[in-house]
Amino acid sequence: MIRAIAYFLMLASAIAVAGWFALRPGVVTLEWLGWHIEAPIGLVVAAALLAFVLLLVLWRSWRWLFGAPRRVRDWQKNRRREAGHAELTRGMIAVAAGDATTARLAAERARGLAAPEDGSLSLLLSAQAAQLLGDEAEAARCFTAMLARPDTEFVGLRGLLAQAQRAGERDKALGLARRAYALKPDTPWLLGSMFDLSVRAGDWRAAEDAVTRGERRRLLAPAQAHRQSALLAHLQATEAERAGDAQGALRHARKAHRAWPDSAPLAAHLAKLLIADGSRREAVKTIETTWPLMPSAELAALYLDARHEPDPLKAFGRMERLVKLAPEHLESRLALARAAMAAKLWGTARGQLVAATLPENDPPARAWRLLAELEQLEHRDEGAARRALDRAATARSDEAWTCRACNARTAEWSPICGSCDAFDSLDWASQTPVSALAAPSAPLTLRDELPPI
Repeated sequence: MIRAIAYFLMLASAIAVAGWFALRPGVVTLEWLGWHIEAPIGLVVAAALLAFVLLLVLWRSWRWLFGAPRRVRDWQKNRRREAGHAELTRGMIAVAAGDATTARLAAERARGLAAPEDGSLSLLLSAQAAQLLGDEAEAARCFTAMLARPDTEFVGLRGLLAQAQRAGERDKALGLARRAYALKPDTPWLLGSMFDLSVRAGDWRAAEDAVTRGERRRLLAPAQAHRQSALLAHLQATEAERAGDAQGALRHARKAHRAWPDSAPLAAHLAKLLIADGSRREAVKTIETTWPLMPSAELAALYLDARHEPDPLKAFGRMERLVKLAPEHLESRLALARAAMAAKLWGTARGQLVAATLPENDPPARAWRLLAELEQLEHRDEGAARRALDRAATARSDEAWTCRACNARTAEWSPICGSCDAFDSLDWASQTPVSALAAPSAPLTLRDELPPI
């Protein structure tokens, strides 16, 4: 439709021009080199237009003939590229199907057919085929070749990083992760790998940077990011403490407690540092902040230490103030019972222990052992003490720090499991039943497993 309108407009323009010259007749006279030519103006214009058209046809014909070799080369190049793309597609399908032999053959054909700018795809296909065949050396060669090109460097680093992690080469993996991190720091899987490798290498600042970026990219919920930051701050505090930097240790410990106030181990560590520094009031406040959220026997002992009260009766009064923050909790009852026993307030101690050992509370063995100790101290009743110890033998086991990744148990809490190096995997729990060992829960960590290449 548009082309017909264009032809119509051209014809109308030609008719209009011819009519304009017909209404204005005239003669053009040309004298040159002895020649004398006279012609009507319309004929001169028509001859000029015809000459222009002929020159245009000659110019286009010459350009077509001159560009013929290049068009032939482009045609051949496009055929090779299409054939290369077909081989790449066949190879990718073979990789997805797990057909390593077909994938390798397709990669070899694609390498010979594909254009130079498509060489990275054939290298990637070759690496995938080599991995399917178990040829890690050939895969590493392909990934290393990718490092030479800016557009494939990141993919090559990813492949080499995955190989290093599978081989347990942590130092090499960390170096590759740092190089990839410099190229694309906000990549989700790389943030997880960077965090995990930095923690294992003791590079707390790099790990903290990964957590910050993960929270900003919404890969971590704010609560989880604060928890991870708190643990990293605790590790820095521990490192500073070992180096003799008391103020640095306090600074990091305060940061850890602010980020995760409901962690008894973090509160206990900060309280110890504050007591050693002479800041007993702050230590008391720290424990009172955490007690309603996570009471523990360690916090109770530190609370009395921070109060520095040698009189058992006054110490009992101090403990009463603390346990009122969580009066029904098992740890509150046991802590108040211990303080009452130290003050020889037998009735109060027995009342707390009777409440703590009610069946609905599912008391641990330590509650019954404390009751046995009370029976010996108050009445020297060996029979009653023996009965309490018998109940302790059949009660649920005492809580301990248990790793969710490997089920190892330890009395000392740490952000990193001493058995399997899992980060943030220790829970305060009773002995895990044997039936649950077959399916341990995964540790809470930023780490996002590196996807297969």
